[in-house]
This record gives sequence, structure tokens and C-alpha cells, in this order.
Amino acid sequence: MVESHFESGTSGGTESGKNRWTRSTHTPSHSTGPAKAASGHYFYYLETSSPSRTGDVSYLNSPKFASVGSMVFDYHMHGATMRTLSVQALVGSSWRTVWSKTGQQQRTQSEAWRSSGTVRLPSGTTQVRFMGMKGTSYTGDMSVDNIVIKQAPPPPPPPPRASARRHPC
Repeated sequence: MVESHFESGTSGGTESGKNRWTRSTHTPSHSTGPAKAASGHYFYYLETSSPSRTGDVSYLNSPKFASVGSMVFDYHMHGATMRTLSVQALVGSSWRTVWSKTGQQQRTQSEAWRSSGTVRLPSGTTQVRFMGMKGTSYTGDMSVDNIVIKQAPPPPPPPPRASARRHPC
């Protein structure tokens, strides 16, 4: 199991795409993002101020694993031009969207963070990532915190093979 509350860094995660995910205690823009972390002091948010453009996509990637089974996390999506936050799972060489929210989810910056609930990941998932898409202005800073990734349990052993020998009666 991997937990990340971001109090001491990224927990091995990386960024890709437009690289606008930022670890902080607040978002710098007025009227967007949460007022504070879901727990602790730090969280990650997608900065949607200039120079990014409408529709730009950025990723916050987990480390790679042998096999991942599920995850839970907290999210905050307050802002008038909120676009889309998704969770994607890497299975083989393909990314699959397994969870997604579009538009403002909280009415105010101080409204409580929401929990994703348990997000079940497809069999064979070796990495997960958050995909954030920028809306039309700076008022779309989406945030994530309290990420818990659970590795998949090992497969059960195969049943014992039946003996081909016959015993005399």
C-alpha cells in the first residue's frame, strides 16, 4: 500500500504533459481551489493560470508497481471554469480512464474535500495517473490529496492436479 498526503514531497510521483501540477498549501489564484489541504498542510493542484491554454492536459503520475488493485483519494474542484479531473490506469501499454469528474464540484473554497470512494483498477494495472484538463480561465484549479494506492493481492495458487493413477479397490 502506498499513501501520499504530500507532507514530505511527491512520494515518488512525477509530472508529464504541460507540467502544471504544483505541491502547495494553497492555490495562488482568488476564487479557485481549496482553502486548505484535506489533511495536513500540503496537497497537489493543477495551476490553470497563464501561460496554459484551454484544453491543455497535465498528468500527475504514480510510481510504477508490479500490480495495483484499487485506490482512494480526496479531491477538490472549486472554480467557475473547472474542466475535467480523471484517474487513468496503465494496463500493458494503454491508459484507461477509470474515474472522472467534470465541472465545479464544491460551491465554495471552504467546502469540504470529497472522497473518490474506492476506485477499482483493471487487472494488470501497473501505474495510475491523475489527468487534469484546463478550462477557459484561471478559475479552474483542481486539487488532490490523501491518495492511497493498494497493490493487488497475489493470485490464488492453482488447484492441486488430480492424480492420473488409479488405486485398486
